[in-house]
Amino acid sequence: MQERQGLTTVQASRLLGVSRQFFVNLLEKKELPYHMVGTHRRVYIKDLLVYKVRRDRARRDVLGQMVQSELEAGLDTTLCLMISLVDDFSAVLDTSILLPIERNLKGPPFAFTGKV
Repeated sequence: MQERQGLTTVQASRLLGVSRQFFVNLLEKKELPYHMVGTHRRVYIKDLLVYKVRRDRARRDVLGQMVQSELEAGLDTTLCLMISLVDDFSAVLDTSILLPIERNLKGPPFAFTGKV
């Protein structure tokens, strides 16, 4: 049932790791699609995950550009290597988080536990 109704702004903001108000601002700026259930905003989990993947990829791209600039400037390559490894690890996390959620959507309705 909740799969069709969507996530509340509190649930969605927790999944993204942002404040509820920041998340509401994203909705008002039309960064994410949402619908109303009575007077309450709801977001479908698939739309939230698409946004998260897009956001994380953009962050990784910027981080990659920063690392490249540091390398070209001849700055400490150890730090750049560490940042690159963290970036690669976060890409692996994206897929390991998304796959179980996709499976969960095909099974019983999504149950938010408050833990990510």
